[in-house]
Amino acid sequence: MSISRSKETGMNKPRTAGRDLRIEIARIIGCLIVIACHMKLSDYIGGGHDTSRLYISCLAADGVAVFWLILGCFLFSESNTYLSLIKRTVFRVAIPAAVLSVILFVWGDFIAGQKTFAESITGIQSADLKNALSTLIRWDNPLTGYGYLWYIYVYLLLMICFPLIKLFVTYIDATGKRSVIFLIISLCVLIINDVSLNEFAQFSHHAFNGVFPAAIEVIWGHLIWKNRDRITSFLDRIKTWKFIILPVLFFGLNAVRLIIQIQRYKLGMNNELLYWYSSIGLLCAVTVILSCLCIRVQENKKRGRLSSFLLFIAKHTFLIYLIHIPVRDLLSRFDLIAKTASFIRTEHWWGEIEYTILITLIIFILSLLISMLITGIKSLIKKAFAK
Repeated sequence: MSISRSKETGMNKPRTAGRDLRIEIARIIGCLIVIACHMKLSDYIGGGHDTSRLYISCLAADGVAVFWLILGCFLFSESNTYLSLIKRTVFRVAIPAAVLSVILFVWGDFIAGQKTFAESITGIQSADLKNALSTLIRWDNPLTGYGYLWYIYVYLLLMICFPLIKLFVTYIDATGKRSVIFLIISLCVLIINDVSLNEFAQFSHHAFNGVFPAAIEVIWGHLIWKNRDRITSFLDRIKTWKFIILPVLFFGLNAVRLIIQIQRYKLGMNNELLYWYSSIGLLCAVTVILSCLCIRVQENKKRGRLSSFLLFIAKHTFLIYLIHIPVRDLLSRFDLIAKTASFIRTEHWWGEIEYTILITLIIFILSLLISMLITGIKSLIKKAFAK
């Protein structure tokens, strides 16, 4: 989903047109996890928290952490100058997000079926514009009902802070010992913050409270990618066990998260452990990246249609992220999600899983089709102006 494409800086790793298939698969998985997080059934029912639904919430909690790790894999390459990074960020992230924000600000209620097309325009008051502006000045998302766009604001701020982060990365890259110390200290910081119920660092989805944990995860991604040869060599030595160990770690860590969160709910505590900036969230995202690095891929000329298809899907993940909530609202407007759910027995845990997977895939595919349409229109416009 991030703008830094999968460009290899290593000597012998497979790639297609500068894109590593393994990381692009991780990008798709991260996008699916994010959508599942927003589409899953509420775990709070009947005055309490349902265990199976809460476990699904745990499994779908860390899509953003996956994206931060992916960003770190390529953000600090030598070809990334600050000027080129800012330019790509503006054209590939800021402008599309701004266009969508304007559309949602004006017609968000129309998409959700709360107003007519004309009412959405005429209903805008000067006070709405002032509130939106004051919220933007605080570097926050002004759109009610579209809180997921916080990622864009944190992402932009992270790119602005790139030179400072780059200096720190250069420092810890100087020796392997510094890298190990950073991994240990940063993980300890996240663990202490989890134990303190986020009172220690007070991470959030806003401004620098979001940039700090994001930067930690980006640097983790950088270190994983930098040492990918060693990591994949170690994983190859344990052979097929890696395909058992990594999934067991992912589901096991989330089981631990589930147990802790159940106890916290009983004590009336918050659910900060279910966010991407938790220690368990980071470790779960790492297992996703490592699992994808285990995939054996062929060289460019030998790749088949499936690889090309996955690369094609991966390049649409940012737009899919941007529009998946409006797509959900549009389906809800015509009661299509509820009608789909009526065919699934969600009173059972297997029905809850079936519902989450089905709705996630529907939203993902529809968002992909819309993204393809937008990309096609954009290409036609470019060709028209190029003549």
